[in-house]
Amino acid sequence: GEIWWFLDQEFDFPHTTINADALNSVDLDDYNVIVLPSMWGSIGRELGDSGTDRLRDWVRSGGTIVALGSASTWAESDILKLDEEKEDDEADDETAKNSELTWNEREDRGVDRRVPGSMLSASVDTTHPLAAGVKSWVGAVKRSPDALTLSDNVYVVARYTENPLVSGHLSEERREEIAGTPMVAHHRMGRGNVVLFDESVTIRAFHRGAVRLLMNAITYGPSL
Repeated sequence: GEIWWFLDQEFDFPHTTINADALNSVDLDDYNVIVLPSMWGSIGRELGDSGTDRLRDWVRSGGTIVALGSASTWAESDILKLDEEKEDDEADDETAKNSELTWNEREDRGVDRRVPGSMLSASVDTTHPLAAGVKSWVGAVKRSPDALTLSDNVYVVARYTENPLVSGHLSEERREEIAGTPMVAHHRMGRGNVVLFDESVTIRAFHRGAVRLLMNAITYGPSL
């Protein structure tokens, strides 16, 4: 709803709204950009393997995907096929350590591990076409410690600064993890493009700092 509101109410931008479960039944060649919003669950469950393959072929043929939040995670693994490095051993170690902590220590650790919608700063590559009209840094609301995956051919349009906290809470541990990670990444795929946002920059329509990057991705993405 947030992205629809911006397109329809703020920018009067021509678009078609398609439910995820109907995407398999539309002619993708009628569109040059598909925006995948962050959502509960997985869009892959709605598309299935054949629908995902169809969307990937559409990108290779010149289509552009713009994905936000959880949809970016899905696009990385199912569209771009990027290898994800997960350190499961660390999670096991932390669980063992948690059992040794007192109630208060556990509560404090939970607070330190959270990223509760803090405002962070990200530096912008102003030479990239998707940064047209954007200043050298933007503010963005970060609600998750998850980071976009880097690959050899990715263009990082915006990345979190070394000291990113502008407002809110962010533990030193999370600051070190998030600092320098991509906020917006652009991948070329065949003749098409995939633009990923690590968070939904239209969250609740109350902060517009990074919305220009989203509109640029929708508008200029097909011409990259």
